[in-house]
Amino acid sequence: MKDTSLVLTIVVYAVILGAVSVLVSDIAAFNNGQFQQFLDWAKSADPNEPWNSRQNLIQWNIVAVNVAEFALRAYLIYGFTYLISILNAVEKDEFFTDKVIGYFKKIGDVFISYVIGLVIIKTAGHYLEDSSFKLFNEFKSELTYLIPCALGFYLLAEIFRRAKLYKDENDLTV
Repeated sequence: MKDTSLVLTIVVYAVILGAVSVLVSDIAAFNNGQFQQFLDWAKSADPNEPWNSRQNLIQWNIVAVNVAEFALRAYLIYGFTYLISILNAVEKDEFFTDKVIGYFKKIGDVFISYVIGLVIIKTAGHYLEDSSFKLFNEFKSELTYLIPCALGFYLLAEIFRRAKLYKDENDLTV
């Protein structure tokens, strides 16, 4: 079992490092592209124009939406770190503990929170840009994969909770 958990731990670390590198790359591209356009706009913006004018709100909100999306993606990466905690507990033969059950629930919470947050952010972004918006086309991958995965982790948490109860009952009977 230790060999399998070691391989799984390495795979999870590789996935996390890959996701972090993609996130850093996207942040760098944003910094070189859209953020530079925002800075150029800020230099040429009329300082006498009210802060709540449509153009000012659009420019500031585009940056805010992108930063919020980066924060959500970092939160999703953080959720994957719970898999490492689960694998470490499994390696120590601590299957049916409250910590492992909590980790499964936290992963499910992170996935659901990510999808809800992304729906809110993308909806706000499309509203600001006045573009056509179709919910299921925009979120096909998130809705297709992350919501069932979150439900799966909630199910695993419930299975492990019941297994812990049965184990505790079995330990009490002599």
